[in-house]
Amino acid sequence: MSTTLSSLNPLSYMGVKRLTPPNLSIESDAPTTSDIKNFDLGAVWLDTTTENVYMLVNKDGGVATWQLLGGQQDLISITTPDSTVVEPTDGNINFLNGSGITITGSGSDITFTATASPFILQWEVITDATKTIVVNEGYFANRGAGVTFTLPAVSALGDVFYLSAINAGGWILAQNAGQDVRMGNQITTTGAGGSLASTAIGDSLFCVCSVANTSFVVISSMGNITVV
Repeated sequence: MSTTLSSLNPLSYMGVKRLTPPNLSIESDAPTTSDIKNFDLGAVWLDTTTENVYMLVNKDGGVATWQLLGGQQDLISITTPDSTVVEPTDGNINFLNGSGITITGSGSDITFTATASPFILQWEVITDATKTIVVNEGYFANRGAGVTFTLPAVSALGDVFYLSAINAGGWILAQNAGQDVRMGNQITTTGAGGSLASTAIGDSLFCVCSVANTSFVVISSMGNITVV
């Protein structure tokens, strides 16, 4: 039977276009906007190198739009800051609230809200002859011959530390090159030659870094502190 236009009645029922599966192109790279010739909407492209699958969803203006459908770029796990790998269960990964952290979701957004917690200073009793100070820690000097504390070589503005003598040997606060400590209207000699020292049990001080790595200020003190 002829199917030329001359043999067809334009008013007759033309039938339904037969459904066909989309064209499948197997390539070794990803499609580009130029990959449009001989492709119909719905065509599928498999990139064997990355194992990603794409579908042609738009050809407007002679520019191909290929939508990534899936493949190795799909989310399969999350690595947490402690190097734990979290894998989905039934395609889902849960975010849980933590201490001081609240997580909420809306639409495609996830919001992490942190609640400020009180600053907790770690304290340590020192019985050794020397100790390099760790910022944001407090120390009790408890050695009969005294403890020499050395300022931290690296510190940031606002870092703090405490010193307190609970033994008659007391403490000395030594400095690294280029460092100094201001106590009221006095300031130590810059560098290793400068220091602060307790003179009796109970002598204490609270210091704050005022210039990163180099300068500290005594915010409060107790006793008769020697400034060198």
